[in-house]
Amino acid sequence: MSHLPQCFDEGQVEVKRLVQTQTALIWLAKQIFGPGSTPQDLVDHLNGSDLLEEYPISPSGLTRMREFSRKLALGVPNKFTMCPVNSVAVLLHWRVVGNLLNLLTEEQRARFKAIFSLGLVPQLQSLASVTSPKEVGPTALVTAKPLFRQEEAEEGPMEAETPPEMPSPAMEQGLDVLVLDEGASEFDGQSLAGPISPQAIDVHCHLDRLQLRQFGKYLESRSLEDTLKPGPQQHPDQSFQLVSVVSVHCDPGTYPKVTGQDTRIHHAIGLHPKKADQFNQAIKEKICHLPKQPQVVALGEIGIDQSTPPASWVRQREVFQSLLKLKPSGLPVVVHCRGNAMDEKKNFGAVAHCLAIGILDRHCQESKADSVSDMAIHVHCFGGDYQVLEAWLVKFPRAYFGFTGMVARFTSQQKRALRRVPEDRLLLETDAPYLSPRNNRISTPNDIGEVAYLVSRIRGTTVESVLATTTANSQALYHF
Repeated sequence: MSHLPQCFDEGQVEVKRLVQTQTALIWLAKQIFGPGSTPQDLVDHLNGSDLLEEYPISPSGLTRMREFSRKLALGVPNKFTMCPVNSVAVLLHWRVVGNLLNLLTEEQRARFKAIFSLGLVPQLQSLASVTSPKEVGPTALVTAKPLFRQEEAEEGPMEAETPPEMPSPAMEQGLDVLVLDEGASEFDGQSLAGPISPQAIDVHCHLDRLQLRQFGKYLESRSLEDTLKPGPQQHPDQSFQLVSVVSVHCDPGTYPKVTGQDTRIHHAIGLHPKKADQFNQAIKEKICHLPKQPQVVALGEIGIDQSTPPASWVRQREVFQSLLKLKPSGLPVVVHCRGNAMDEKKNFGAVAHCLAIGILDRHCQESKADSVSDMAIHVHCFGGDYQVLEAWLVKFPRAYFGFTGMVARFTSQQKRALRRVPEDRLLLETDAPYLSPRNNRISTPNDIGEVAYLVSRIRGTTVESVLATTTANSQALYHF
């Protein structure tokens, strides 16, 4: 323990020590993984290595872990374990944090001990050596809502959680509150159900399929409110103003005439890869004509879906290439990318994603209108790991990534990729009527608030920040 700062001493359970330990873990994560990292990244790293083995935790250590979890509104597992690390609170153990210190330079380790052995952070004369310029200030670097949490306990039922106290521990100490996550706005702990609801945009839903499920018929003239009425309503804790949706039409039988009666409804026109065998001259002419209409904002969804029999894969690639040639200059393309069962399970769809990237790259090399540096791509329902994310961004710097209710079932690798998506490349989708985050029979664009909530928990920021960011990104990509 001699090489660790005082805030990691066992038995220290008072609020100010827990707050300082939280700050120390955030600092440590950022030193190792860079800006935007959270202590959950430390947990993911340890669980992806063979550095730790099970080791008994002292009674005082267990008490501190439980208090840390309760004060920060984390789940409290019935048993804390080191192999695997099943809670962020386990990072408080000297063996665990000691392993992480091996990832720092000698200078960083010395600074870590010096900084967090000095009492509370506001007593430091300068934070410039600890934080990025955006974070420098005379405030305590803590959060009113937890910056991180253990998403799901792996040890069975959880103890009943103690609701987070208001004011927060930092406020009890008379400290100002500053959210650490880059891009996150200062948060005062209020619910989203306040007097001013944030705006939200669902950039990928299927209003035609939603209406078919709810009414048995698709009517383009039906307003957004009328389409949503029979579906699940907003959860009171995720109130928002749904200002726009992108209705994706990839079934030739329900291509819209684009009358523009409801200006909040924008359209993407494409052909789902599972319907590649239907591609013919008539569909080609419709797809050539429709993107010229003012309410059409994208070509898509198009792409690769290897959940179908292998005999269809060649035709999918051919149609994907043909559809790209129909895209007007400057129009974004919505890419559907799904591997076969083995690819999805072992590689997070890496094979299918690389195939799609290769086809898009070849298109850009042959096209006079599109280039890899300028082509705007919306990767729909992204579920890849960090390597897949990197593959897209290295080749296509203007790639955006849409996330749906599927994030509720993300693995630690997928969550790490979600945390690594650049702030200006993040989008929210419902894929209605599919992928309900609450396992309802159907989903609707009203579920976008729930998706924002799930994304905010993984990225360690607020729902308001996620909605503000994704609304701005949607407008930047689709120009509405």
